[in-house]
Amino acid sequence: MKLDAKHVLPFFLTFLIVTTAVSGAYASGSFDTWQEKIIDRFFLTQGTPQDIVIIAIDNESIERLNGWPFPREIFANALNKLANAAKVGVDVTMSESSRFGEKDDLIFKSALERTNGKVTLPSEVEFGSNLLLSPLYKFSEHANTGVTN
Repeated sequence: MKLDAKHVLPFFLTFLIVTTAVSGAYASGSFDTWQEKIIDRFFLTQGTPQDIVIIAIDNESIERLNGWPFPREIFANALNKLANAAKVGVDVTMSESSRFGEKDDLIFKSALERTNGKVTLPSEVEFGSNLLLSPLYKFSEHANTGVTN
């Protein structure tokens, strides 16, 4: 069989169209979910733990508690109720003093002291400036820290 332009051209055009379509879909993020699921399969060696509880801050809770940020006393109350938890992660950066005053910070600090190092607070890298937003020292001296982004 002789290969000439008449036979090769349809194959080449089909290859070019498929390659362009797949590249465009990949670049637009169409495969992100699939790609993440495939990567998860490579790295997950165990099932998902069933003893993890996530307490979320949603729009309803923000409205109920009169806006954001919440007083630190609310986080302190949550830590007190989670006294039997093995570990607690708080995904709220507390890099500045409370807008409700020093007493509010001290209530949260006292709750952290009672947890015996079971709490992890976030540090966050502010992109563009490479600034690290870490919890206030009075909090981080009684908790672990971890980068959240």
